[in-house]
Amino acid sequence: MQTAFQCLKLILTARAAGLFRGLSVATLFVWSATALADITPSKTFLPGSWPGSGPEPAPVSTAVSQGDVVWLNISVLNNSTTPVTALEGTDPLPSGMTIATNPAPFASAGCASAGPGDFTATPGASSFSFTGLTVPAFAAGVNGVCEVYVRVQVTGPTGTAAGTLATLLNTIPVSTGPGTGVRGSEGAATVFNANAASQSIQVTKLANLGVAKAFSPTTVPMGGTSTATITITNNAAAAVGLSTLTENLPASLTATTTPTVTCPGGNPTSATALGGSFPNLTFPVGATLAASGSCTVSFVARAATQADNGYTGTNTVPANGVGNSRGLNSPVANSSLTVQSPLLTTKSFTPNPGRANELVELVLSFQNRSSFAISAGSFTDKPFSRW
Repeated sequence: MQTAFQCLKLILTARAAGLFRGLSVATLFVWSATALADITPSKTFLPGSWPGSGPEPAPVSTAVSQGDVVWLNISVLNNSTTPVTALEGTDPLPSGMTIATNPAPFASAGCASAGPGDFTATPGASSFSFTGLTVPAFAAGVNGVCEVYVRVQVTGPTGTAAGTLATLLNTIPVSTGPGTGVRGSEGAATVFNANAASQSIQVTKLANLGVAKAFSPTTVPMGGTSTATITITNNAAAAVGLSTLTENLPASLTATTTPTVTCPGGNPTSATALGGSFPNLTFPVGATLAASGSCTVSFVARAATQADNGYTGTNTVPANGVGNSRGLNSPVANSSLTVQSPLLTTKSFTPNPGRANELVELVLSFQNRSSFAISAGSFTDKPFSRW
């Protein structure tokens, strides 16, 4: 209970008959106490499957999976017969919990919300706030209540073994001033939460994604092409949305086709182009890796022509290079393409072996291993020192 004190000054005047002719004046100060509202916030987590309308489901009572989205409900009670206006609150989310995407936050009818502008809830942010709401007055033996709802994603712990349970504790602290806790106005007085409000939720760590890479064929001549394939495997029994892919092509390799993705059992089920550009590629909207399923990204790469006899081009997806909706880790994946000179030169002697001072025939053979013509040039052949 919060209390406002008021002071009333009474001036009493009395005439003392028969004693003296003057007046006796006394001043009495009377202090009165006015009870202000106790605004009491509390919190629950509701299943993410609730559409945000209709009967409210029972609170979450079992562990959720890493990356699941749930509703966070903040309920503010008012035990005063006067409404609390200009209600504001700030909820710092714990590590492993962030604001999720649509639907947008909203408040119950009694909160007199003006709409989305009453809420600050940036997807991916680690804090949520509201302002300009109202908590109805206590009436008919029932506390006034304002209910606020926002969707949060529980990404949970990282770096621990699959199946590990972690507990995230979400706390609204006691208000120590504007921008902290829950505060409002009862008339001209400020009221606030005198106690913290906490609620925990358990999250189960899912298995990390698997990533593998390959070239086919694995050896090409300079100027030749090979199909690069990246296979992303979901090792968890829960669907995962795909967002970005970091694909580091070496300078010696150039993509000649737009990368496409196919996710059997997920989405898309047929080859669909990725957006962005190397190394920062983006999956098409709605790309989903099915539970225990896989997606394949493929494109054609051309090997550059260089002034040497051949080289190796290594293509890399770095650690955590697969952006996904559940915040799952992914390993480094490398694949190498062997690139040969397009011109293969061989030589032979006939007869071989030969006798001293015997004439032998030297045959030089030039083979073009590429799909394009090679212009005539020159060559230098260094003879034996005893020729």
